[in-house]
Amino acid sequence: MRLKILMKKYMISTVVWFMLVLFCSYISAEHVDPSPIEGRFSIWGGLPENARTTKKKINELTYVELSEKIPRQLSLDEAFSYWLIWPVDDWSLVAPFVKRATHFEMRATIPIGTFHLGVKANIRAKCVERKEEGLLTLLWFDPGEKGALEYPLPEVFKVAVKKGILTAMQKETLDDLQKFFEQQRYPKLLREWEDFTEGTYVMYTRQNFFNALTCLYDLMPGMASDTLMPENFFDSNQRIQLRSYGHAILGKCLFTFTANKFSMQIKNCPLSQLVDRWNGGLFAITSDINKQQPKLKVDGKRQHEEVDIILNVEGTSFEEAYKITLGVLLGIQGVQLDARCLTAIHPNRLRRLHMHARR
Repeated sequence: MRLKILMKKYMISTVVWFMLVLFCSYISAEHVDPSPIEGRFSIWGGLPENARTTKKKINELTYVELSEKIPRQLSLDEAFSYWLIWPVDDWSLVAPFVKRATHFEMRATIPIGTFHLGVKANIRAKCVERKEEGLLTLLWFDPGEKGALEYPLPEVFKVAVKKGILTAMQKETLDDLQKFFEQQRYPKLLREWEDFTEGTYVMYTRQNFFNALTCLYDLMPGMASDTLMPENFFDSNQRIQLRSYGHAILGKCLFTFTANKFSMQIKNCPLSQLVDRWNGGLFAITSDINKQQPKLKVDGKRQHEEVDIILNVEGTSFEEAYKITLGVLLGIQGVQLDARCLTAIHPNRLRRLHMHARR
């Protein structure tokens, strides 16, 4: 009898403990802040729990239905993350977001907070409740993570400004871009954001908001898309100086081999990049040549200097192209054979290499 009473008390205690654990888990889940960006965006491998696949791989797209859980209104002062449909009227206009090898992501940290937007690649989604079709999108917002109102230039630009090496024209270009961001893009985003939060299920305001967010960091109209690429924006002396500060600004280093034709196109290419290209097995297509290919090295004081070479040779074999390339590279001041590999080269071959270099 006593044993039965003890067993009964034990079972009651176990049940009470289990209920307490469940209750605490529920309370903590209800009051936990939204997961950090890394956590929210770690689920890209699959679909959200409120979505299901309806058709697989039709015209390389997967068709999905989503049951939206976003409230009709959002607070500007509260963090959130929701899966929702980005409505699409013309699918040809959103091809860069859909037909991709990887999912589209962007992050914007501005004075009102941080947005993180993700669009699933190769998916065409439909809202279960209202039948709208569009992009399967994850929107994350944290008003507590604020940033300055400035156009996000790469770090190398900030170094150039700090070191005072920009020309007057370059300064004007960056100033104009900053003004355009402050006076055009950012105010438009604020207007569309406010409209969206007041009516999240109004499709045209949702569409306008997503358009404004993804265009936030677009360049000014008329500005070439490659304007802010360091290899184009900075001149040769600036690039050399910035490389010396530790910034890798690569140039063009292209070698083309076709039937009886060889071309070499090198532009704004630092000597370090050129030598690395050679030592990485430029002629590794032919095993016999690869075994004999000597290593090169560059004078450390000249590693950031640039070289421009355009060479087209007709009616040449692969072996001849190899000899021509090596001769051209050894003819560049600052480039030489690596002494560490010279002992592995036959003396007669070594003399021929130096002859090619002198030519």
